[in-house]
Amino acid sequence: MNFSGVFKFRGPLSRGLVFSGIVASSIVVAGCGGGGSSSSFDVTAIVSGQNMGSYGTGSSATLYVRSGQSFELDANEPVVWTLYVGNTAVAGTGTSVQYAGAVVTLTAESDSRIAVDTYGSGPLNSPVPLTLVATSTYDSTQVAIVKVFITN
Repeated sequence: MNFSGVFKFRGPLSRGLVFSGIVASSIVVAGCGGGGSSSSFDVTAIVSGQNMGSYGTGSSATLYVRSGQSFELDANEPVVWTLYVGNTAVAGTGTSVQYAGAVVTLTAESDSRIAVDTYGSGPLNSPVPLTLVATSTYDSTQVAIVKVFITN
């Protein structure tokens, strides 16, 4: 597959990689952001300390990260995070899930921010898809979706 023009990342952020050989999946993390209700709900993606963009209600973002790389998602208000691996929602901060050769661990950093660690015990046969959904706790109609593909 050709991923040219897609985000390029160097060096993993270390947040304590998960035990080897497990592909991690999702989590539901209740989040509470840094402020009152805002008229513009959005989620910012941060990879290797670099802002990759903000995504608002009704939008869907796609990120490509390399196996072993970590990333963060930060909402501008309190949210409930839902992580989907395959078609299954996984809940619990610190939860690790193995799926399609990848391990994914979700950790709440604050009420609005999550860190996602990825790991592969070997080469991945194909990109591993994840979906993270942020739902505002102020207004449940405010939803942002971030699709992530873990690659070699």
